[in-house]
Amino acid sequence: MLPISHAIQPLRWIFWGLMLCVFDFAFSTTQEVNGVVSGFRFDVLNDLLGMIIVTCGVSKLRKFELPGSYQSFMLFVFVVSVLNCLVALKEHFIFPEPTPLSLLSDGISIATLLAVVLFCLCMQQLSQTYGLVRSVQSWRMTMQLALFLLVLPLGIMRVVGLLAIFLGPNFGIALGVLAIPILLAMLVPFIHFFISTSRMKREAEMVTAQSIDLPDPSVDDTSVSF
Repeated sequence: MLPISHAIQPLRWIFWGLMLCVFDFAFSTTQEVNGVVSGFRFDVLNDLLGMIIVTCGVSKLRKFELPGSYQSFMLFVFVVSVLNCLVALKEHFIFPEPTPLSLLSDGISIATLLAVVLFCLCMQQLSQTYGLVRSVQSWRMTMQLALFLLVLPLGIMRVVGLLAIFLGPNFGIALGVLAIPILLAMLVPFIHFFISTSRMKREAEMVTAQSIDLPDPSVDDTSVSF
């Protein structure tokens, strides 16, 4: 089984890759030809680069061989990460999106929410396997926050959107000023995700440092060498 030190670098990649995706400093150029708007969007803190870094980190974490569903869940997270790389690449280009492409993007967004929950579950299992007690608790909290403050609200919004398609545009939920606290609450899981990633990285570094400092029982410290 791989030592937990092998998880430090991938966690660092995931942390900084997501930071690139969160902060958005972009500018765009567009032109209109025959009523069709097209152009290019450039992101200074490139989301595509961020997602590539995240995907590399996920790929490294997949190498841990844990019992249960760890491998299959991490494979799903990896595939979703690759798809988000393609989405980030698409976002560089401004063009009228056909309906199938919009539906595909929505599907990837839903899969991403599921991937976040599964990743938290996998990191909880990985932390438990290597005795990272604080990280286990942190990832459990992150998963619960993601379920109740992210997946559930967005799932309800998705259901309302589908009902609006069948029942007409007059069907909907007017949130009004409630939309602001709801959006702020949905940021909490992402913030805690960063906290859990950083905490697990630090705890893995501590465990690795302690294992290095432990004396080798096969070596006789009382012997004298000349």
